[in-house]
Amino acid sequence: MKRKSDGFPTTMRYNDSESDDALVISNFFADFFASNYANNNFSHSTYPYHIDSFDISDPIINESVVLDNMRSLKSSFSAGPDDIPSFLLKTFCDSLYVPVTYLFNLSFNLGVFPKLWKSSYIVPLHKTGSKADIKNYRCISRLSALPKLFEQVLTSQLAFNLQSVISPNQHGFMRGKSTTTNLLQFVSCVIDGFSSGLCTDTLYLDCEKAFDRVCQVLLLYKFDRIGLSPKMCKWLSSYLQNRTQRVLFKQSLSQEIQVCSGVPQGSHLGPLLFLIYVNDLPTVINECNILLFADDVKIFYTYSDNNEPLQNDLNNVVEWCKVNLMSLNLSKCKSMTFSRVAVSNVEYNVGDYTLQAVSSFVDLGVTMDSKLKFNLHISKMVSKATCTLGFIKRWAKEFKDPYATKTLFTGAVRPILEYASVVWCPRYQTYANAIESVQKQFLLFCLRHFNWDPNLPLPSYLSRLKLINLPPLYARRTMLNISFVHNILSGTTKS
Repeated sequence: MKRKSDGFPTTMRYNDSESDDALVISNFFADFFASNYANNNFSHSTYPYHIDSFDISDPIINESVVLDNMRSLKSSFSAGPDDIPSFLLKTFCDSLYVPVTYLFNLSFNLGVFPKLWKSSYIVPLHKTGSKADIKNYRCISRLSALPKLFEQVLTSQLAFNLQSVISPNQHGFMRGKSTTTNLLQFVSCVIDGFSSGLCTDTLYLDCEKAFDRVCQVLLLYKFDRIGLSPKMCKWLSSYLQNRTQRVLFKQSLSQEIQVCSGVPQGSHLGPLLFLIYVNDLPTVINECNILLFADDVKIFYTYSDNNEPLQNDLNNVVEWCKVNLMSLNLSKCKSMTFSRVAVSNVEYNVGDYTLQAVSSFVDLGVTMDSKLKFNLHISKMVSKATCTLGFIKRWAKEFKDPYATKTLFTGAVRPILEYASVVWCPRYQTYANAIESVQKQFLLFCLRHFNWDPNLPLPSYLSRLKLINLPPLYARRTMLNISFVHNILSGTTKS
């Protein structure tokens, strides 16, 4: 039996300090995560950008809504700071929904979010680089179940009420939109430029610690400007301010961190609040196009000989970031030129810093190349899927039921081969064959226990797929394309 590992090294370091004590390391993490927060100093009278106002109704918190949300909770035995696990709320929902509804309404009507509900545990999650370096981690919040349920009730209604408020350029956390709609809209613009013999310059911008550095005072100002009721604004003010966190590392809890900026990550409301904060960013773009997926921003411009508008709009974005107390992570900001013919890279500058020009870029999980052939993306995708399949073959080598291994393949490997396929669907048979080869490898492994007659050739690929009711990947891509078009026409997916 294999022993489960937490994945953390025995000794970890932060700046010039190093320790193997779990409590000390938890405080290392606490100091690092606390350094990501910014101040909330902002004067309403200095905000220079226009924000449209709407008539937005308040969410309704009634017993049926609360009961439905309690029943949909994921059953977890781990609890947050209030020591109430979600499985308890779900199991006894028929007895608890009435007092819980009363409690939620009392909080909302008074405009007070209880202090205990503002506490959360944060768990370190490794990103890249050395696992021993504290700075190579980001945090995941573990909130208490009851306030998270409250957020779930409010968010579903508030998101619906804010549909007409959120910029159409925003594709993150929006019903009917996704990374695929964002990428497809971008690729369509680039291809339109190709058909006219033009090139498209694109700037991929990255905001540093965007969710952690949201100025809460400015966010509350924007809530008021877009038309939320005074009662809703008062409750959101209480919800956001004076929050605390403690790092949970190997069962050791760090000292308490005061959260002085940002929106709560791991919450239901957090993403929606962030969308409101960046909602006026597209208004500073004068001549170019802009697309957002939460904090992922790209601005692009199709031209023949004058790229000056793109530099001007980049300057506008930089100024917006300064006013909104955010900063660009310049080392991660890139420029890229899309063209059918070879062209010289154009320099784009943020102050004295020149953005790095690249020939390919991973945009929302899809590798873009300058000619939109997607050969790099398909190559990386096939390699990743093959590695995942190798992992399955090692761990499932004793499985004799082909449907068990089929479940592993369709759950872990096939999604890699189909992610955003509407965007990069291969035009050349060579690429299609490379993708199909991964499923052919799986098929040989899945049906290895069949007693094939060694004197006869194997049945055809399609015939063997039918034995386990598995369609070829090219057929699934066709159906995914048709389904996407149907969803566009029916309004389920928004372009």
